[in-house]
Amino acid sequence: MIIKKINDLLFSFKKNSSKSNKIDNNTTLALETNYPTLSYKAKESYQYLAQLCLPKNTRKNEVFEFIDTLKNYDNDDDYLSTLNVFAEFLDDNDYHFIMSFDLNSETSNLAWRLNLALQENYNLFLTLPSYEKDISISCDSVITSFDEKLRENDLQLSIIDTESDEYVFLVHYINNIKHIKTAIEHIGYCLFENIASETN
Repeated sequence: MIIKKINDLLFSFKKNSSKSNKIDNNTTLALETNYPTLSYKAKESYQYLAQLCLPKNTRKNEVFEFIDTLKNYDNDDDYLSTLNVFAEFLDDNDYHFIMSFDLNSETSNLAWRLNLALQENYNLFLTLPSYEKDISISCDSVITSFDEKLRENDLQLSIIDTESDEYVFLVHYINNIKHIKTAIEHIGYCLFENIASETN
């Protein structure tokens, strides 16, 4: 599977010395000439999502540079979709923006990655829900409890519906929901904004 499982991410912190090589490799992927050009609307939507979800990230210019050269990989046998390629770039270079989790990922994994997203993208340091027993994020009310905590700080946790066996999360300001939803639709997906109703 192209998008790395969160369990792998926990044990693969990237060292600063290797980041430039990873970005170069992904930029080469984006520049491949045997793939069609990404439509203007889709490219603009990826850029808008980055603008809305990485407001205080000090490395966000690298994301915009990647989007500028991103091709269309939808329905490709190897890459499956443009979103997969983009999410892999984010994972490989430690951007906690479009975040994929296996359905059986544990709550500690979700808390770990959300904390990084909050710190790097919003300069926020919150105490997120914790559980005595590290249970699956698919259990009743788990995702809702994280979403409710974010909403106390004018943020929310939304899910991109990729029709796959994983959750794909975005953290964004509540008042940006209409813009986020429209951008997600323009790249070919639907957004679940009501976490409680979608997970229970």
